[in-house]
Amino acid sequence: MVRRHFIWIAVFLVCSLPAKGTPECTSQCQNRSKVVECVGRNLTRVPSSNKCQRVFSLILDNNWIDLKTGDFASFCGLDAVLSLNRNRIKIISPYAFRNLSKLEKLYLNENKLTNLSRYAFEGLTSLKRLSLSENKLAVIERGIFENLIGAEIFLLNDNVIQNIEVGSFTALRNLKQLELRSNRIEILLNHTFSGLSGLQELDLSNNIVRFMEFNAFRDLTSLNRLNLSRNRIVSVSAVYDLRLTVLDLSFNKVTNLNKDLNRRLTSQHQFAINVSNNSLICDCDIEPLYDWYRNQSSPEGGIAQCAAPPFLHGTPLTEISMQDVCSTNMDATSQTLWTTAAANSNDAMARPGLDEKTESSWTLPVMCVVLGLLGLLQVLLHQDYIVFPVCRTIPRATITPTRELGLWITFMDVNCDQLPPFSPALCPVHVHTSAYMERIA
Repeated sequence: MVRRHFIWIAVFLVCSLPAKGTPECTSQCQNRSKVVECVGRNLTRVPSSNKCQRVFSLILDNNWIDLKTGDFASFCGLDAVLSLNRNRIKIISPYAFRNLSKLEKLYLNENKLTNLSRYAFEGLTSLKRLSLSENKLAVIERGIFENLIGAEIFLLNDNVIQNIEVGSFTALRNLKQLELRSNRIEILLNHTFSGLSGLQELDLSNNIVRFMEFNAFRDLTSLNRLNLSRNRIVSVSAVYDLRLTVLDLSFNKVTNLNKDLNRRLTSQHQFAINVSNNSLICDCDIEPLYDWYRNQSSPEGGIAQCAAPPFLHGTPLTEISMQDVCSTNMDATSQTLWTTAAANSNDAMARPGLDEKTESSWTLPVMCVVLGLLGLLQVLLHQDYIVFPVCRTIPRATITPTRELGLWITFMDVNCDQLPPFSPALCPVHVHTSAYMERIA
């Protein structure tokens, strides 16, 4: 028993000795000072020798190595780099890196990993950088990285990741950079990145993100660079209350920015944004972005262009006139409403002999459809107009505009009693407020 303890103590002391020169670790590899390179040697196992304790970096790229439990027992002094790129690794056995408590950088790029076991990275308590790019990982499960509490950089680019379980990164309070570029992520759930209070840079570019829940980025209190380019994002409502200095939204389907981003554009804080190649609606709400671009000498990605309204399609943001945009938006919609109303009114006056009940049986439903479509169009174009159909027992349709609470409110008076059975579905809104009724009386 005493002899066994003595042997373990001796091994510990050998591994703890400072390196004063490195003897040849293994004849299979190229041995340099503190570095062993075994690149392209067709190895199927990690080299093993009692002379490897003082090796600081081990390069095992381009081999056929399968990682088994305890494979690195001979490399207890490994504290800089372990590179296992392009080894066709499919599975990492639990506790494979158990003896590497000093290791700082681990590279596992271009392998065939499809999933990671819960204890795959057990023992890597000093790891700072983990690179798993260009594998076949589809899911990031909770608990996989819970032992990597000192990690600062995670590279998970070019996998096939579709799902990130909530809480997967909870233990990584020291993580500063997370790259998830070129995966298949479609939805970001609330608190996907919980625990990453120290994260400064997040790259989600070139995925297929369509929807981000409102609190998807809620926990990223230190984030200053966010790359969401080349996705399918329409709404950026989840991008709020962040201390961003750089935001890349290029090559998405974004129609407008939220109030929080507009505030950052108008604040004195350093903030760079790229919204080129999107579906921007150039209306009054785009003014903060318009002003920001006009103050930039050479913005990243070039100057964004308008996608709507049609007469501004393809126009650079800096070449539009905000005064013309705002007035044109209001005048165009108002004119459409008034023209439609006048046409129906004149049509009724031109045919005095027509039975009112017969006329209203088809004219009024058409009016409802027309105004309903116009209202929907206004919502889509973010215009400040609302249409309120109001049932009144009068024989024809009239339109009366009024100004209320800063919005243009248009009331349509229709004879609901004379409409066909399907018409109430077209005109479902009833206004009973006496103040409104007095306005249209």
